[in-house]
Amino acid sequence: MIDPYGHPLTLPVINDILSRKRTEALITLMWYRINMDLSNPAVQANVDRLSGDREWRQQPFMGQRGIARENSFLDYFASKLRAKYLLPFRIGFDPEDKFKGERAKYYLLHASNHPSAVRLMKEVMWPLGDEDGTFDFSGES
Repeated sequence: MIDPYGHPLTLPVINDILSRKRTEALITLMWYRINMDLSNPAVQANVDRLSGDREWRQQPFMGQRGIARENSFLDYFASKLRAKYLLPFRIGFDPEDKFKGERAKYYLLHASNHPSAVRLMKEVMWPLGDEDGTFDFSGES
């Protein structure tokens, strides 16, 4: 399990881990914090560290807002991972959090390069959805 933003592990390091045989990674991508930091010059170095470069600063999500920005960033992050299979699990805010609605708090990304790993993770996670809508998994990969 990897938290590349809270405990910095760069995308190049994660890709090195994923290059090993029979390896998978469960990545906690703290979207809510990353989203706040994307446009804040005082902390953009944290996103530089995460991505391993400054290329992200010229991506379309920088001019977007809301769910479009979220989806665009997630697509960009996924494109930088060297994983053949990626299952995103969207975690929303809990009912007791001060933020409500459709906003994502973070994502759990299951990254692997073997079909058995993705199949098993899908089987485990599919029944775990909740009525409050804090956990969302469509089953699509």
